[in-house]
Amino acid sequence: MKPLGSIESASNDVLNDARKLLECLRSHLTQEPTTADEAVKTLNHIRRETYESLNQIQHEYLIIQAVKWLQKNDLTIVGGLWQWNPRQTGGKNEPDLTFMRQQICLISAEVTTSPAPKGSIGSHMQDTLSKLSQMQGKKFYFVLTEIMRKNAQTKVDASGWDINIVLIQNEKSTA
Repeated sequence: MKPLGSIESASNDVLNDARKLLECLRSHLTQEPTTADEAVKTLNHIRRETYESLNQIQHEYLIIQAVKWLQKNDLTIVGGLWQWNPRQTGGKNEPDLTFMRQQICLISAEVTTSPAPKGSIGSHMQDTLSKLSQMQGKKFYFVLTEIMRKNAQTKVDASGWDINIVLIQNEKSTA
């Protein structure tokens, strides 16, 4: 994990990365394909060049939004250090986000930008929540949609985990 630094600096990094990604997309859209073969080749190029950044930029942005939400909603968050894995590069024992004070972890959080628990996303959510349940401090799982909030809350309730599920888009918490 690495120190988060300032929210403004992290947000500017996200903006710059998003601009680069959008420019890459625009470069692929300068000519209209005239055949199915051309269209599919263009889509393959777009996917190859943008897929990972598309996922990671959204992940990084949601972590920043989680920090803002936590700062607004938890008045005990002062005088510590935010650490994060902005590009999902953490180890299996590391959350996406922590808040540390005097080398004590007070908050552990995970985020997901998946819009719905379809396919492997549901089992991945279960694994992530299970991992998070073993972390130190208050535990938070941030989601972007109501269906993800409900699904995560069902998993947390069924397992008896002490994890707060937060729908960041509407800034509502089930805590």
